[in-house]
Amino acid sequence: MNQSRILSVVALLASGHVLGGCVTTVQDESEGSSAQAQEALEFGVYSYDVTGFLVQTLGRGLNGRSLNGTLLDGRVVKYASLDGARLGAAPLTDVTLEATVFAGRVAGHKKISGRRFEGVVLPAVLDDGSSVDLQIDAISPNPDPANKDVNLFQVSYATTDGQKPLCGTDADGQAIAAIPLSGRPDTSVGVPGGGGWVNDPGVATFACLGYAVAKCVEFGYKPWREGKVCVKGGGCTKITFADHFVACTRMLRADYCGDGQSHTVDGTEINFYDAFGIQLDGADWPLEAEWTASGARCAVRPRVESLPLPWCWASLQDDRCGDVAHYADGTLLMSEVKPTGM
Repeated sequence: MNQSRILSVVALLASGHVLGGCVTTVQDESEGSSAQAQEALEFGVYSYDVTGFLVQTLGRGLNGRSLNGTLLDGRVVKYASLDGARLGAAPLTDVTLEATVFAGRVAGHKKISGRRFEGVVLPAVLDDGSSVDLQIDAISPNPDPANKDVNLFQVSYATTDGQKPLCGTDADGQAIAAIPLSGRPDTSVGVPGGGGWVNDPGVATFACLGYAVAKCVEFGYKPWREGKVCVKGGGCTKITFADHFVACTRMLRADYCGDGQSHTVDGTEINFYDAFGIQLDGADWPLEAEWTASGARCAVRPRVESLPLPWCWASLQDDRCGDVAHYADGTLLMSEVKPTGM
């Protein structure tokens, strides 16, 4: 969508500053009345607002085909169970995960949370039905101001050669961190609902940085974050960003049909944005699609023209695709593709 069109219908914040090359505006309600107030973004009779900490950035990013990167000798970690957690020889009970903070009781008595979960072991299930113990080695705050509410975890598993990092290592040989999330991805492919998210408070997913699940959290679509949609003269409805989070993972993977099948190539650049201004329209590129938690709501052009079109493509064609009025009746995100030759 043309950026000037977005700016004509969106009430943007009055001021901002530059952070890492992106235009950003910081809001933190916990800092009291001195924090920069945020104007609601408005589309017609609807307005959209985010409560709590917010850093707005231009929605430019690289997409990829994988939901997560937790591979152990060719096997995929599906999820970690909160039941069966232990600290040393002591069992943990009443284990919960709120946002990215674990809490529980040691042997049913002493309550621990936050960094006191360093050293905790969680049993995890692999895609072949086998199990592995995951150890939380370190927990640290995220250095990114946009994600100060997201803790980073170093997680490892035991091998005959000692502990190995769950998410592998980077180019410098450093262990790649993970973001813990309540629930798990549906890793099935080619079936309705595949590629979505299963809301199970009894399990956790360690989302490796650099993959779709973690990227969507870092982009600001945090499942625990709250916002509100208001109708002029009709009151406001509080929401969470759980559906935006799932829509983001489908968008990054070009899961048009909402069946878990990706239709993109790793490293393809896209531009994306939303009604809440979490991500702003950062490029005047041609529209690709509108997105919901179930896949693309409508589409104009495929992200990678050399790939076969998905089976649902014909049903997605809509001349009105990209209309900002669609935010009011189900659209969560919009994406654009980089023009050929740029």
